[in-house]
Amino acid sequence: MRRAEMDVPLPARDAYPAEQQQLEATVCSVRPDKGFVLVELDGYPDLPRPALLHIREMTDAFRERFDGGQVSLGDRLQVQVLTVTPDIRRSGQMKIDVRDLASVTSGEPEKDPVS
Repeated sequence: MRRAEMDVPLPARDAYPAEQQQLEATVCSVRPDKGFVLVELDGYPDLPRPALLHIREMTDAFRERFDGGQVSLGDRLQVQVLTVTPDIRRSGQMKIDVRDLASVTSGEPEKDPVS
């Protein structure tokens, strides 16, 4: 690592969610080839990067949807922040890992029920 990269200060800790905090989130990237989903956390619009939901941290129901190709951009879910740590690959940024608590809604518009 270059010296200049080592001196980059980390963003203020209060700019990030607390570990164990529960939030709603929106799916912004689905990577079945890599085994994860990236989510934007509600209440933290200025984070430099989304949080990572790894396949091992998905609920069984969400994992089935993920494996079946049924997770879409814009899907909403409830997550819990597991870790917030300095990112060794991106100097000056923090890495946020989350786990899925429950799917809230699909990103697709709801259909009117048939009467």
